[in-house]
Amino acid sequence: MNKLGKNTEKIYQRVSRLILIIGTLILSSCNMSEESTTTSSATNSSSGADLSMRWNASALPLKINVSSDFDLSEKDGSGYNLIQQMQEHWNNADSSQTFFDLSTEYTVANKDYGDLNSYLDSELGVYQADTWFDFIGDGVLAITSYLGENRGSYIEMIHADIIVNNENFSFTNNTSDTTSAYDLPSVIIHELGHLLGLKHVSDPDVPSVMQSTLGRHDVRRNATAYDSTYITSLYDLSFALTASSSNALAITASEGPKYIHGYMELRADGTCNHFRDGNLIESHKVKLKK
Repeated sequence: MNKLGKNTEKIYQRVSRLILIIGTLILSSCNMSEESTTTSSATNSSSGADLSMRWNASALPLKINVSSDFDLSEKDGSGYNLIQQMQEHWNNADSSQTFFDLSTEYTVANKDYGDLNSYLDSELGVYQADTWFDFIGDGVLAITSYLGENRGSYIEMIHADIIVNNENFSFTNNTSDTTSAYDLPSVIIHELGHLLGLKHVSDPDVPSVMQSTLGRHDVRRNATAYDSTYITSLYDLSFALTASSSNALAITASEGPKYIHGYMELRADGTCNHFRDGNLIESHKVKLKK
C-alpha cells in the first residue's frame, strides 16, 4: 500500500470510531434581490470560536467522490467536469498546496440517507438529497457535514461530505438560466471552501466565494484574491502549527484526543450561526432591505 493509501486508512479508522460525532456547515437560501445593507456579529470567545479548522498535510490531496446523479457532462479543455473545475480553483488559490486530487473523475452512486451518521464512511463525497433533513429545515441549499479533532491550537478535519438539497431547490449549470434555479457550481465552490475549513465571510463588501449569502442567478465560480489569501494563511505550515489563543485548549497525552462536532447555519433571513458541541459560538446577520 502506498503512503497516501496508508494515511487514508488511518484517517478512516478514526472516522469509524467516531460515527456519532457530526458537524454541519450550512449554506442556505438568501434572496439577493433584497439588497444587503449592514451586518452585525457576535462571538463567544470563551468557546474556542477563534480556533481555525484544517486538514493535516498528510491527508492532502483529498479525493472527492461525486454522485453520478449530477450532470457532469460539461467539460473544460483539461477534461474536468464543473465540480472538478471548482476544486481546481481551490488548488490554484494556494501555490504551495494541492487540496484536491483531480487525476481521475471520481464518481459514485448517489447516497441519500435519512440521517447524517450514515454518511460517515470511507469516502468524502458530494451527494444529492431528494428527501431533505427535517431537523435542518427546508430553507437550506446545501450542507457540508464534518468531523474534527481538537488539536489545542486548531481543529484537524477528519471527514467531510457535501449534501445538496435537491428536494426544496432546483439547480443549474447554465449561467444564463432565468428560472428560479440556483447556480450549482457557485454552491459547490462555497461548500468546498467549508470542506477545507473556511468559515463564512460576513462583510458583504468583501469579494469572496465564501460570502454568507447566495441568491438566485448569483454566479460566483472563481476564487478571489481574498479567498487565496484566506486559504493560504490557513494552510501555511508555520501558521497552522503556531497559531493559538488564550482560549485554545491545552491537550496532553494523558487526556487523549478531543473530538468536536459543530455546524454553521445560514437561514433565509441572512443569519449565520455557528454551533459547536451544542453551543452557539458565533453569530452574524446580514440585514436585508425589504
